[in-house]
Amino acid sequence: MIHLQNICFEIEKFCDVKLTSSEHVDTRPSRISRDNKYVAKLSQWLSEHNPFPKIDVIMSIASVIVGGNEVNCHLSEEIGRDMISKMMGKKFENVKFKRKGKVVTLASINSSVKICNISIVVDPHILFTGYA
Repeated sequence: MIHLQNICFEIEKFCDVKLTSSEHVDTRPSRISRDNKYVAKLSQWLSEHNPFPKIDVIMSIASVIVGGNEVNCHLSEEIGRDMISKMMGKKFENVKFKRKGKVVTLASINSSVKICNISIVVDPHILFTGYA
């Protein structure tokens, strides 16, 4: 807060304008009382309408897309370590990745295309970048 006061002081000095008051508007008892009422209302509303309910599935907050058991992006580090451990000691030409070891993201549920029974995630931003 002290930094903002210094900035305001320097701006006033530069503009040759002086603003002084005995008390700031936000510290008046009426403003504090009103703010406390608003905080109480907001707190009550949030306790009745929990924005983050405890659920057993992965859900996007922005799009409310719910992922099923196939979504495993939250386990990506574990999956990556498992794949690396399977690659250890093998020659590069002998390394093969299985489809079940693939990380499935929540975005792939909404924006994927099936071609020959293979789901491919399509990013529309990348797809149409060349045409814009």
